Amino acid sequence: MNAGLIVVDLLAPRGDDVVNLREDVLSLALDQRAFGPRRLLVAFGTEDGELTALAHARRTDPPDLGLEACLFEWATVDLRSRTAIALSDEPVVSDQPLRPIAERLALARGLAAGFGVHLVDWIACDDQSYRSFALSVGQPEEWWSRPEPWPERVAVPGTGRLSAMPGYADGPAHRHRAKRRPGGRAGRVGSAAGPRATRGQR
Repeated sequence: MNAGLIVVDLLAPRGDDVVNLREDVLSLALDQRAFGPRRLLVAFGTEDGELTALAHARRTDPPDLGLEACLFEWATVDLRSRTAIALSDEPVVSDQPLRPIAERLALARGLAAGFGVHLVDWIACDDQSYRSFALSVGQPEEWWSRPEPWPERVAVPGTGRLSAMPGYADGPAHRHRAKRRPGGRAGRVGSAAGPRATRGQR
Protein backbone atom coordinates (compact mmCIF):
# COMPACT_ATOMS: atom_id res chain seq x y z
CA MET A 1 0.00 0.00 0.00
CA ASN A 2 1.15 3.53 -0.74
CA ALA A 3 2.74 5.00 2.40
CA GLY A 4 0.83 8.23 1.79
CA LEU A 5 -2.57 6.56 2.15
CA ILE A 6 -4.43 6.20 5.44
CA VAL A 7 -7.28 3.69 5.46
CA VAL A 8 -9.97 4.53 8.00
CA ASP A 9 -12.52 1.91 9.08
CA LEU A 10 -15.78 3.12 10.62
CA LEU A 11 -17.72 0.96 13.06
CA ALA A 12 -21.06 1.28 14.83
CA PRO A 13 -22.18 -0.57 17.98
CA ARG A 14 -25.25 -2.73 17.59
CA GLY A 15 -28.47 -1.43 19.08
CA ASP A 16 -28.47 -3.56 22.24
CA ASP A 17 -24.76 -3.15 22.98
CA VAL A 18 -24.50 -0.20 25.38
CA VAL A 19 -20.96 1.03 26.05
CA ASN A 20 -20.19 4.19 28.01
CA LEU A 21 -16.83 5.85 27.50
CA ARG A 22 -16.83 7.31 31.01
CA GLU A 23 -17.24 3.90 32.61
CA ASP A 24 -15.70 1.49 30.10
CA VAL A 25 -12.64 3.37 28.86
CA LEU A 26 -10.18 1.01 30.56
CA SER A 27 -11.81 -2.00 28.91
CA LEU A 28 -11.46 -0.26 25.56
CA ALA A 29 -7.81 0.47 26.30
CA LEU A 30 -7.08 -3.14 27.22
CA ASP A 31 -8.92 -4.43 24.13
CA GLN A 32 -7.42 -1.88 21.75
CA ARG A 33 -5.06 -4.38 20.13
CA ALA A 34 -8.03 -6.43 18.96
CA PHE A 35 -8.06 -3.99 16.04
CA GLY A 36 -4.47 -4.91 15.18
CA PRO A 37 -0.96 -3.79 16.16
CA ARG A 38 0.20 -0.20 15.74
CA ARG A 39 -3.34 1.09 15.31
CA LEU A 40 -5.08 4.27 16.40
CA LEU A 41 -8.63 3.76 17.68
CA VAL A 42 -10.91 6.76 18.17
CA ALA A 43 -14.05 6.10 20.22
CA PHE A 44 -16.81 8.68 19.81
CA GLY A 45 -19.63 9.33 22.26
CA THR A 46 -22.43 11.61 23.31
CA GLU A 47 -21.97 14.37 25.89
CA ASP A 48 -22.76 11.78 28.58
CA GLY A 49 -20.33 9.22 27.15
CA GLU A 50 -22.60 6.77 25.33
CA LEU A 51 -20.54 5.12 22.58
CA THR A 52 -21.85 6.09 19.15
CA ALA A 53 -19.06 5.17 16.72
CA LEU A 54 -15.53 3.85 16.39
CA ALA A 55 -12.93 4.78 13.80
CA HIS A 56 -9.54 3.14 13.48
CA ALA A 57 -6.52 3.55 11.24
CA ARG A 58 -2.83 2.75 11.25
CA ARG A 59 -0.66 4.71 13.64
CA THR A 60 1.04 7.61 11.88
CA ASP A 61 4.07 9.81 12.38
CA PRO A 62 3.17 12.42 13.45
CA PRO A 63 0.26 10.91 15.44
CA ASP A 64 -2.15 13.77 14.71
CA LEU A 65 -2.31 12.82 11.02
CA GLY A 66 -4.09 9.53 11.80
CA LEU A 67 -6.34 11.29 14.29
CA GLU A 68 -7.40 13.86 11.74
CA ALA A 69 -8.14 11.15 9.16
CA CYS A 70 -10.42 9.41 11.67
CA LEU A 71 -12.11 12.68 12.59
CA PHE A 72 -12.69 13.59 8.97
CA GLU A 73 -14.32 10.29 8.05
CA TRP A 74 -16.40 10.24 11.23
CA ALA A 75 -17.67 13.75 10.53
CA THR A 76 -19.12 12.70 7.17
CA VAL A 77 -21.55 10.25 8.75
CA ASP A 78 -22.16 10.94 12.45
CA LEU A 79 -24.15 13.85 13.85
CA ARG A 80 -24.67 12.61 17.43
CA SER A 81 -21.18 12.47 18.90
CA ARG A 82 -19.77 15.35 20.89
CA THR A 83 -16.94 13.61 22.75
CA ALA A 84 -14.09 11.30 21.77
CA ILE A 85 -11.20 9.35 23.26
CA ALA A 86 -8.13 8.35 21.23
CA LEU A 87 -6.43 5.05 22.06
CA SER A 88 -3.06 4.56 20.40
CA ASP A 89 -1.03 1.36 20.28
CA GLU A 90 2.36 2.88 21.03
CA PRO A 91 5.18 2.34 23.56
CA VAL A 92 4.29 3.58 27.04
CA VAL A 93 7.23 5.38 28.65
CA SER A 94 6.70 5.69 32.40
CA ASP A 95 9.22 8.49 32.94
CA GLN A 96 8.29 10.54 29.87
CA PRO A 97 8.43 14.30 30.56
CA LEU A 98 5.03 15.92 30.99
CA ARG A 99 5.60 18.83 28.62
CA PRO A 100 5.52 16.81 25.36
CA ILE A 101 2.51 14.89 26.68
CA ALA A 102 0.67 18.15 27.36
CA GLU A 103 1.63 19.48 23.93
CA ARG A 104 0.42 16.36 22.14
CA LEU A 105 -2.86 16.41 24.03
CA ALA A 106 -3.40 20.10 23.31
CA LEU A 107 -2.72 19.56 19.59
CA ALA A 108 -5.09 16.59 19.43
CA ARG A 109 -7.82 18.50 21.28
CA GLY A 110 -7.40 21.42 18.92
CA LEU A 111 -7.89 19.13 15.91
CA ALA A 112 -10.98 17.54 17.44
CA ALA A 113 -12.45 20.92 18.37
CA GLY A 114 -12.20 21.90 14.72
CA PHE A 115 -14.70 19.13 14.01
CA GLY A 116 -16.99 20.10 16.89
CA VAL A 117 -15.78 17.33 19.22
CA HIS A 118 -14.24 17.51 22.69
CA LEU A 119 -11.33 15.04 22.90
CA VAL A 120 -11.48 13.87 26.50
CA ASP A 121 -8.22 11.95 26.48
CA TRP A 122 -5.39 10.40 24.49
CA ILE A 123 -4.45 7.02 25.94
CA ALA A 124 -1.24 5.28 24.92
CA CYS A 125 -1.45 1.47 25.17
CA ASP A 126 1.01 -1.38 24.73
CA ASP A 127 1.21 -5.02 25.78
CA GLN A 128 2.17 -4.15 29.34
CA SER A 129 0.48 -0.93 30.36
CA TYR A 130 -1.36 2.20 29.33
CA ARG A 131 -1.03 5.91 30.04
CA SER A 132 -3.73 8.57 30.11
CA PHE A 133 -2.37 11.86 28.82
CA ALA A 134 -5.22 13.81 30.41
CA LEU A 135 -4.65 12.29 33.85
CA SER A 136 -0.89 12.78 33.49
CA VAL A 137 -1.27 16.55 33.16
CA GLY A 138 -4.60 17.18 34.94
CA GLN A 139 -6.68 16.22 37.95
CA PRO A 140 -8.83 13.04 38.11
CA GLU A 141 -11.97 15.00 38.98
CA GLU A 142 -11.53 17.05 35.81
CA TRP A 143 -11.19 14.05 33.50
CA TRP A 144 -14.70 14.26 32.01
CA SER A 145 -14.97 18.02 32.27
CA ARG A 146 -17.23 19.80 29.79
CA PRO A 147 -15.56 22.50 27.71
CA GLU A 148 -16.93 26.02 27.80
CA PRO A 149 -17.94 26.90 25.19
CA TRP A 150 -18.62 23.58 23.53
CA PRO A 151 -16.86 23.17 20.15
CA GLU A 152 -19.10 24.17 17.25
CA ARG A 153 -20.04 21.45 14.79
CA VAL A 154 -18.92 21.87 11.20
CA ALA A 155 -20.41 20.47 8.01
CA VAL A 156 -18.07 18.06 6.26
CA PRO A 157 -19.03 16.81 2.79
CA GLY A 158 -18.87 13.11 2.19
CA THR A 159 -20.72 9.99 1.20
CA GLY A 160 -19.79 7.75 4.11
CA ARG A 161 -22.23 5.81 6.22
CA LEU A 162 -22.36 3.74 9.38
CA SER A 163 -24.05 0.35 9.14
CA ALA A 164 -25.81 -1.49 11.96
CA MET A 165 -24.73 -5.13 12.04
CA PRO A 166 -24.27 -7.71 14.81
CA GLY A 167 -21.34 -6.83 17.01
CA TYR A 168 -19.46 -3.88 15.62
CA ALA A 169 -20.66 -3.06 12.15
CA ASP A 170 -18.13 -2.37 9.45
CA GLY A 171 -18.82 0.75 7.50
CA PRO A 172 -16.92 1.55 4.34
CA ALA A 173 -13.15 1.80 4.51
CA HIS A 174 -11.90 5.06 3.08
CA ARG A 175 -8.40 5.93 1.90
CA HIS A 176 -6.77 9.26 2.60
CA ARG A 177 -3.74 10.63 0.85
CA ALA A 178 -1.58 12.49 3.33
CA LYS A 179 -0.27 15.78 2.01
CA ARG A 180 3.18 16.83 3.18
CA ARG A 181 4.32 20.36 3.80
CA PRO A 182 7.93 21.40 3.10
CA GLY A 183 10.15 19.84 5.73
CA GLY A 184 8.12 16.65 5.93
CA ARG A 185 5.39 17.86 8.28
CA ALA A 186 2.08 16.20 7.51
CA GLY A 187 -0.64 18.52 6.31
CA ARG A 188 -4.37 18.39 6.81
CA VAL A 189 -6.14 15.46 5.28
CA GLY A 190 -9.21 17.49 4.39
CA SER A 191 -11.36 20.42 5.36
CA ALA A 192 -14.94 21.53 5.02
CA ALA A 193 -13.89 23.91 2.27
CA GLY A 194 -12.46 21.13 0.13
CA PRO A 195 -11.20 17.72 1.26
CA ARG A 196 -7.85 16.56 0.01
CA ALA A 197 -8.79 12.98 0.76
CA THR A 198 -9.04 10.30 -1.86
CA ARG A 199 -11.89 7.91 -1.14
CA GLY A 200 -12.49 4.43 -2.44
CA GLN A 201 -13.98 1.17 -1.30
CA ARG A 202 -11.44 -1.37 -0.11
